[in-house]
Amino acid sequence: MQRIIVNRVQRGYQCARECQYLFPVASELAVMNGDIVSNPSAATCIANALDVIDRFEGTPAEEPTRQIDYKELMAMPPERFGVPETFSCGTRYGITIRATPAFYQRLKRFTDDLARIDFTGVKVVYTNFAIRAALRAAIAIYKGFCPIV
Repeated sequence: MQRIIVNRVQRGYQCARECQYLFPVASELAVMNGDIVSNPSAATCIANALDVIDRFEGTPAEEPTRQIDYKELMAMPPERFGVPETFSCGTRYGITIRATPAFYQRLKRFTDDLARIDFTGVKVVYTNFAIRAALRAAIAIYKGFCPIV
């Protein structure tokens, strides 16, 4: 039997504390959506969210069917995504992601795409912002309230 070794890279991110609520919901969606039995990693949740977005919008090889309005999505209050109103979203939530280089390249492309959008009050779109946007988008798609352009 041949053994395949996959190179994995570990990186830490300081995400918006809101992600502490978004990850469990994204985890549930990843289990519902794929072959994952239980307890998907943060990387699996993000990869699943990006897959959900691609299916919703259409792949680059085909004509996009819909385009998510990320400005409106990110302007929605956290409560829309199930975060309690009393939960302080102003602090950071540290996560560690262990994933393949291909995963990080895909996340960087998504971050770069978001960086082309002029978000109110956001000077620079960093990866932590893109993670939150991906999780929010997947949840909004599944729950049927994703804004489109």
